[in-house]
Amino acid sequence: VEAGARLFLLESERIGSVQSDLQTARERVRVAKADLDRKLELRNEQITSARAVELARQKLAEAEAEETAAASMLRIAGAPRGKPSGRYTLDAPMSGQVIRRPAVLGALATADVSLATIANTSKMWVICEVPEQDAHLVQRGQTLSFTLGSREVQGPISWLSPEVDPRTRTVAVRAEVENPDGRLRANQFANAIIRTGAPEDALLVPRDAIQRIEGYEVLFVRAK
Repeated sequence: VEAGARLFLLESERIGSVQSDLQTARERVRVAKADLDRKLELRNEQITSARAVELARQKLAEAEAEETAAASMLRIAGAPRGKPSGRYTLDAPMSGQVIRRPAVLGALATADVSLATIANTSKMWVICEVPEQDAHLVQRGQTLSFTLGSREVQGPISWLSPEVDPRTRTVAVRAEVENPDGRLRANQFANAIIRTGAPEDALLVPRDAIQRIEGYEVLFVRAK
């Protein structure tokens, strides 16, 4: 769907009431303006008092405030500001794909129930959990890659969590990857690799060979 596309037609008693309030407020504004104009003419002829003119201005301001409040509420809801009908359309706030639509014809719509979910899936976020002891090696801009089926996907790291998960003792890392064909889906799992740019002359050892003693990582080497 494109941004602004009509998704649902809703009927609301509350919206109908606000539409009626708007009509009433508009009529009050019209009457208050006419009364103020008449009071100004009488004031120019020294027939009425300045206090009466001030009260007329105050009534006009109150009516205009009510009109603005009702119009703003209808604008936020996307409802028309014409005759009271209680019906209005819910438009798509953004362009994307409707990935979930629990709403059905005749269903009761409430503020705590989602009618539809729209997402732009052309780019996806990959959340990787990096072990606490390796988190200091990861930086923004590094490349995260993983394999999905026979396809290798890569993307730059754009965010690192400032805290360690107390349950898993891992640090969340986020990368953005392209998804033009929609093959990547939310909540998929994969093993990821982050290229941290280790020196070429680094000594590589099996992870199982590293031991922790008093907070330090040590490696035992068999003596000749």
